[in-house]
Amino acid sequence: MNLNDDLLLLIFNTVATSKKDYVEKRQTTIRYASQVCRRWRELLLAASYIWGRLVWINLLQKSDWMEEVLERAKSTSFLSMTLDTSRVLRSGDKEHDFISLSLRILKDIDIWGLKLEELTILVARDYHRNNKNFYNSLCDQLQKPAKNLRTFTVYDPSSCLDHTKMLNLFNNIAPSLQNFSCTPHRCIPSQHSSSWLSHITTLRFCPSFMEDILDAVTWAQCLRILRIDTNACSTFSSRHNTDVEAMSSAVLQRLAMIKLRMWIGTFNALWSSRFISPVESYSVIYIDMDSEVASEEHDELERSKFLVALSNFFYHHEGITISNIHKYDLQWLLVSHKRRIQITVTGHPSHIPEPVYMRLVFHLGDGDPNNFKSFLTHSIAEYIHGTKDFYFTPMDCLHSGSEAFDFIVSSLDAVESLSLDTMSLVYYDRLEQKQGSQQPLLFPKLLTVCYMHYHSAPFKLDEDDVRRLRAFLLRREHAGRPVSATIDLVGSEIRDEIDKICRTLHGLSGLRITWRRDYTETPTLVEG
Repeated sequence: MNLNDDLLLLIFNTVATSKKDYVEKRQTTIRYASQVCRRWRELLLAASYIWGRLVWINLLQKSDWMEEVLERAKSTSFLSMTLDTSRVLRSGDKEHDFISLSLRILKDIDIWGLKLEELTILVARDYHRNNKNFYNSLCDQLQKPAKNLRTFTVYDPSSCLDHTKMLNLFNNIAPSLQNFSCTPHRCIPSQHSSSWLSHITTLRFCPSFMEDILDAVTWAQCLRILRIDTNACSTFSSRHNTDVEAMSSAVLQRLAMIKLRMWIGTFNALWSSRFISPVESYSVIYIDMDSEVASEEHDELERSKFLVALSNFFYHHEGITISNIHKYDLQWLLVSHKRRIQITVTGHPSHIPEPVYMRLVFHLGDGDPNNFKSFLTHSIAEYIHGTKDFYFTPMDCLHSGSEAFDFIVSSLDAVESLSLDTMSLVYYDRLEQKQGSQQPLLFPKLLTVCYMHYHSAPFKLDEDDVRRLRAFLLRREHAGRPVSATIDLVGSEIRDEIDKICRTLHGLSGLRITWRRDYTETPTLVEG
């Protein structure tokens, strides 16, 4: 190995501190690296700052190894520790060792008072049933001042930790705390009583009500980055819209990630102002349309507000507008059910630091779904018009509901890459037949097609599907615009059908057919 010691240690430290990988993987990687050769082992044993980032107290490993990691990290000036009960092994000895080691470390004055900079607590959903005393002791320890703690993460989906104590963490003394993440939101106070929160710059939490979000941006005066996780039990009600609209600018200028379900009126109120996300831009929003609409005039007003909110929503993601969206390498996925529409827009995976991700899912309620589908397709038409990568799955292709998309699909003149499935082939075949031979084919700039089919009951690929695919590709050859097509067949049951499929598709130019047993396998080329 020609790398010098400094460069090797830089690589090891990068692995140890990577936030993209869980501590288990990072620790395992460094552990294996220390066994490669004597030189690497000696370098790593002396690098206590690397092991200081890999303290993982859990119920899977032996206590001897966890003690050894602590020993290797003892001379470092900082510690990053993960306390993990999320994967429980039903072993009395292991549980006893885990509890004993966890509390001993946390009660160590040198560790808690001076070295601990990052603490993550992951609580199993059912682990608390026989270990209430442990969690009470843990909560008691969390009442002590943590002067050097910079990052605190707690995942407690079953509410094992005492609610009252979690509202008064660290005896209100955590002056260095900047990054805080909690699920659920029970650690978030509704007033300014907790001074330990005042210096937070990054917050991630799962709100139960819209007031939780508004409270967060009120008391966290230094907050720069806000990430909101989903709460499947709550649909954020329109009764908060006045407050939401008033706080829209305070929320959006900090908002980096949001996964929520809300009424369309709440969506309109939240995106009533215009700000670009401070860092990454990741949004998954479920919008309920069956809201408290008092009249047609009220409905029209909400739709008018929606157009403004939609514009602000796109702008929030890296400043995307109707006039510049063609400059972004965006992939569009539309899914249409009878009473649900999903719009997913993603940036290219190579985008640094993170690709744009937008998903809007509309639940159409009990009214006439086709009315809103038509409105929505016209609303997004100018945004999607220049896309080069498109995938449409009309689950209602055999019903009238998909006709609302005819307008938008017929206008997509820039598409170069098209993903297909059985439903979309039925839809495109119907639409091109309806337009007739005198009209140009859909997607005039189309270059590549990818057709993926998972062959299992009741979604088996039949002869009509294959003939429909052949007809779609042949129409483009006959028009002098042949495309390259990849047919990706997935499923063990379809292996015996591949020869028949190849014969049906034989003669098409630019055709590749691949097969794999499941999505985890690398496709095997069978023709092309």
